[in-house]
Amino acid sequence: IEIEENIAPVEVDENTFRLDKVYFDVGQASILPESYGQLEGLLKMLQDNPKLKIEVVGHTDNQGDSKLNKRLSVRRALEVRQYLIGEGIDGKRIKFKGMGDSAPIAQNDSEENRSQNRRVEFIILEK
Repeated sequence: IEIEENIAPVEVDENTFRLDKVYFDVGQASILPESYGQLEGLLKMLQDNPKLKIEVVGHTDNQGDSKLNKRLSVRRALEVRQYLIGEGIDGKRIKFKGMGDSAPIAQNDSEENRSQNRRVEFIILEK
């Protein structure tokens, strides 16, 4: 699977990838324009591999109400899924879920660290 280096997702493990250049305003689910380069890379990957099925997973930091964070993370994952469907990918190939603040990758002790926890990942379910 070939994706341009500057927009390639970060490999977390064999089947999990972090979309580290997909951004949202704080407390919002709308995808910011600077996210589209990396999302287009994911789109191309799905177009080039028609059997590929993924799960999009949204995450938040621990600021605010945990239940609201969970809901926000679901909405963000859904937004990424909707973008891909809008570009022609069959929705049956894209599951989504939100983890809220339950799976941080950094301490929530500074803005820089919290920004790492506000992320979207995708898991390859089927190749």
